[in-house]
Amino acid sequence: MSARMLAVAVDALADEDHRSELSLRPLLEQMFDTCGLSDLWHRPFDPASDPTVPPRGRTAIEQELQDRIVNLEAQLENLRKKVARRMPAMVHAFTPLQAMDDMVGKVNPFDLRRMVLGDSRDPDKAVQQGLLGILQRRGQPPARPAGVAGEKPPAVPRIRGGRLARLHWNDSEVQTAVADQDRWYAWRCHAVWHSAWAAHRTSWERSGKLLESEVKRLTSAFLGHIDEEKKTHKRAVQELYQDRTGVAYLLPSQRDLREFYGDLADRLSSRHGLKENDDEGTLLLKLVGSDEWTAAMRAVRKEKPEIAVGEVKSIVKKRVKTLFAERLRHEEERPLLPSMGALLAAAAGDRGAAEEVGEAALADFGHKIKGLLPIGFSPEGNGPMKVLLVYPQVPNRQEVEDYLRTVLPLPRDTKRLIEFRGVETESITVVLVRSEMSITEVPEARNVLRTWARTARKNGAMLNWRQRLGHQDSWLASTEDDRTHILYRLLCAMWNGQVEVVEGSQDSPERIRIWLTTDTRPGQPGITLSLDEYQDGLSSWVGLLRSYERWALLDEGTIVDTYCDVLMQITPNGLERLGGKPHPLFVHLVEKVAPQQLQLLSRREEFDDPRITARLKPLHRFWSFTLPEALRVDTDEQEFQVSLRDLLDAFREGQPHRRRLRPNAAETEQRGFERPADEDFGTQPLPAPASPHEPTRGHEDRPDDARPHEKEPYGKEPYEREPYGKEPSEKDPFQREPYEKAPYEREPYEKEPPRSAPRSAPDEADSYSWERDPE
Repeated sequence: MSARMLAVAVDALADEDHRSELSLRPLLEQMFDTCGLSDLWHRPFDPASDPTVPPRGRTAIEQELQDRIVNLEAQLENLRKKVARRMPAMVHAFTPLQAMDDMVGKVNPFDLRRMVLGDSRDPDKAVQQGLLGILQRRGQPPARPAGVAGEKPPAVPRIRGGRLARLHWNDSEVQTAVADQDRWYAWRCHAVWHSAWAAHRTSWERSGKLLESEVKRLTSAFLGHIDEEKKTHKRAVQELYQDRTGVAYLLPSQRDLREFYGDLADRLSSRHGLKENDDEGTLLLKLVGSDEWTAAMRAVRKEKPEIAVGEVKSIVKKRVKTLFAERLRHEEERPLLPSMGALLAAAAGDRGAAEEVGEAALADFGHKIKGLLPIGFSPEGNGPMKVLLVYPQVPNRQEVEDYLRTVLPLPRDTKRLIEFRGVETESITVVLVRSEMSITEVPEARNVLRTWARTARKNGAMLNWRQRLGHQDSWLASTEDDRTHILYRLLCAMWNGQVEVVEGSQDSPERIRIWLTTDTRPGQPGITLSLDEYQDGLSSWVGLLRSYERWALLDEGTIVDTYCDVLMQITPNGLERLGGKPHPLFVHLVEKVAPQQLQLLSRREEFDDPRITARLKPLHRFWSFTLPEALRVDTDEQEFQVSLRDLLDAFREGQPHRRRLRPNAAETEQRGFERPADEDFGTQPLPAPASPHEPTRGHEDRPDDARPHEKEPYGKEPYEREPYGKEPSEKDPFQREPYEKAPYEREPYEKEPPRSAPRSAPDEADSYSWERDPE
């Protein structure tokens, strides 16, 4: 409405038939004075003097007329010298922009345009020419008055007079000769001013063009608003009335808003005391004061002209908004648009508010608020849902909250919590939030991860994934702690015999089956994972976590979440005092595959190209860090702690496994949180991608010292200690004394005889070593 009113008002002010209520000639003269050109406007000169004692008689009068011409020529020469001295300072002091700033607060931009550029329909000749036109005329020779023969002074005529009386100075024939001399003298004085002004044309024309440009920029910006408003008004109205999901506006019933605009203009005109035949142009001059016009002009001078239009429109908008929730003059007249608080209070049962807003507005409000939420809508997920209702502050708060709780189609959820909040606002907002959900329960996040994985696996991609901070490996979402915990649960399933190699060998399977229960008969629930294939003797077991992550995050269906919950609760068999028996696949992976892979990777890092070994670091980290850490994870017990390593040690020794007391909450709080040494919480640059099955271009030829990492992502010496021991060892971890000289000369799962001498060395008590393939 503000944009439409401004466009209509500007169109009325720019119309040539629009006449200003002000007389522009005095303002134009004042503008000349502000520019420092008051003398150029008036072109002052000393008048011709009459004789002190009027002569009588023909001879005396003719002589006086001749002497008068001589005096006029002398005065003309003095004026020429005087103007020549004053004109340079006058031209230097010519400041049209200052005069424009002073005048823009007194007239609107279009009257200012008429004053500067001229208005051919104005009855005053000065206003017809305008300031710039007058300056151009002053730079040209003045028009010769009628009756003046030329630049030379008129000749003294032969005074005949009457025969019966002597001639007097006041006789008509004598005064006619005096008038001819005065016209010539005034014309020659004007010519002196024009000639002096024309001599400095280069200087004042430059300032005049700058003034013309500024005035045209100002008016063109407002005229451009008319064309822009015509293009955008229809589209804006259509967008305003279109159907929206989750958003509802309280709008007038007519969809073109013509009736609403007419009512708005009439109310504003009545409030400012305008006549019935006054148009929007006159109304705009009432709404926008001199200070606002001055500020708009300054915006044109300093910034873009559109800023001035925005300043004026914001003022009109402010005046218009005052009518939306206010009465005019009569108490029985309702507001143009009732406030949201009044509508809400009326809908909740306030009779006074209901009389103020009216039945039609109240019915429309009830219809809109019922359609604010789609019926049956509920945020996706299963977490607790919080409903935040923000509404305008009203006196009958409890009634309003009961009304909103009843009329809004809020989701029926057992975990729903509704919070009402009354604030200073003109809207009603409903926010539905679910919390405490995993990333797999958020469809948008799953789509992002799916796109990430698809881009990362795309052949020929220059970058695995465009990121702002860098790239490390190709994990979708899991952190190192997540991977350790997941691998622990998978190892528990493998300990229990719930993992089966479907395709491939036990050293490097192609597909595996993970059963959710110890019942591994066909038809029982389970998941099948395809492991990535590696070459040069590298085992596919290293891709177990990556395969599980892709399955858990990218597969569709809610059954995935259910299977993940069950899988992440698996514990190893044999938690009783005597311990359990591990599945052969578990022992094969831990005691045969792992040491072989560490040996192979260590040798390749020693002899291969550094660019190749950089890709092997994630693989080495799996065998040297993630797997040992998973074996050290304590099993969830009520008051005791025990790890897979403890169970395996107990099985090898044939003794009950040792269970440690779980620390209580006070001890845990006192001990505090210990941050891992390699955890930088995202403050360090991330390393370049290093995944053998997801090759990345652009990193092969870059030296290590040019990578955007302050340190190696997996440490410069990640294998300084025994990978599965607590204490470092100076010996080769693959040449240490095993539990038995020949651990596989007999059935590996027979109960071992007790050792002749108990182990006492700390590193032997808390760790076990791997040796070459017993085969």
